[in-house]
Amino acid sequence: MEIEYLRCVWAVFHYKSFSEAAYQLSRSQSTVSKNVAKIEDELNIRLFERAGKNVYPTSAGEGVLQAIEIILREEAAIRHCVQIVRQEAQRKIIIGSPTISKGLHIGSMIASFAKENPQVEVEIIEDTTYPQISALLAHKVDIAIATQTFVEQTVCGKFDLLNDNRFVIERYYRDRYYVVVNKCHPLSGRPDIDIADLADEHFVMIDQTYEGYHEMLSEAFCRYAPFKPKIAMQASGSETVLDLVEKNVGITILTPHTVPDREPLVLIPLRQSLTRETMVVALRQRRIPKYTSFFLRYAKQNYTNAT
Repeated sequence: MEIEYLRCVWAVFHYKSFSEAAYQLSRSQSTVSKNVAKIEDELNIRLFERAGKNVYPTSAGEGVLQAIEIILREEAAIRHCVQIVRQEAQRKIIIGSPTISKGLHIGSMIASFAKENPQVEVEIIEDTTYPQISALLAHKVDIAIATQTFVEQTVCGKFDLLNDNRFVIERYYRDRYYVVVNKCHPLSGRPDIDIADLADEHFVMIDQTYEGYHEMLSEAFCRYAPFKPKIAMQASGSETVLDLVEKNVGITILTPHTVPDREPLVLIPLRQSLTRETMVVALRQRRIPKYTSFFLRYAKQNYTNAT
């Protein structure tokens, strides 16, 4: 009986859906289904019943799920103990970060921390927010530098980091999204722009791995614009997106921190409030590991509410 199988069972119970469990675990739905089936075969009971799109535990499954919750809680406690021992024995901290670019100042923050704490080895793992938060919850990273997107005051995405009591948060900065166009584009002279005015435009977008970004745009287009945006091209990074905008392939929506000072590019304020908050995130624990605590304190004293 492997822990991975138990995680799949618990996720299906928690999210009441095989597809959502697979999404949250970053697994394929077929893998989650197979792992649940393996536990059912091993125990010779049926754990779940389907009701439309939702999944509910059977009466026998409810008792098993209580035991699985205890096992997973104890497994997390073991990982936490290992994390503390590893940090204190190896003097090492693992930081999950978005791709480091000059405009975000994240590299500067980590480099300054390392310089002021030369006794600490710093390892950086670059990824987008959702995998970083999943890695944090699994004790695979000590710190996650994550982003939360908003349309007006509505939180976008599957994590509401600022209101989730599982996490300790140091808020880094919040910035607004702008429309980015080539200076030769007809929109470039506008003082501001409404999302509804972009109906005829072709977009160059960061790809779907940036889930929170796309969920924010979906919410904004659904709320303010009765059209589906025309996607001319998608790319895995903002640099490529900006290169394509520079060549007038289309327009994009990004924050000023993401857009370097490039003469052919013009940023136009949106009338609607689309924002992104960047924050330093750690797990809330009875005993926060030593160097995790060091980094949180350093971020709070030196970088919180940076612009």
